[in-house]
Amino acid sequence: MKTPEQTIARMERSRAFIEKLESARMERERAFIEDHDKCMKESRQFCERSSVEFRLSGFRYVYFMTAGPFVKIGCCGRSPYDRMAELQVACPYELRLACCFIGGFGLERSMHSLWAKYRAEAGEWFRLEGELAEFVAQHELRFLSDVAAFAAADDAGVAQ
Repeated sequence: MKTPEQTIARMERSRAFIEKLESARMERERAFIEDHDKCMKESRQFCERSSVEFRLSGFRYVYFMTAGPFVKIGCCGRSPYDRMAELQVACPYELRLACCFIGGFGLERSMHSLWAKYRAEAGEWFRLEGELAEFVAQHELRFLSDVAAFAAADDAGVAQ
């Protein structure tokens, strides 16, 4: 049988251990948020710098914007952040650009067909669940690298 002092000491050790775990978890979350914010800031700056040139090139973005339990799959010929600002006005959820690809209306239609079983009641909105949620999670934060890779290939004359 443990004495009250032993029980108190064990509880204090447990509390200290839990605080250490919580502190480490919070530090990992803070680092993730900082990395995410940095990546999003860089991609936004890249879009803003290249929006006019990109529009003139005839290429388009196919974007996935999350909004609560939904995702919008759309296509635009300007910065997806501009499009997000337009959509935010009428959306009850906070919009977030989850991922973005170089492509046009054909790619957008293909994505709509591919994820048709998750389509919400109206428009280009889909329920963010199942395989669609996995797809968005797998491609999240790849926007900047995809655009940068395309830009590099385009500069080299190999982009299609």
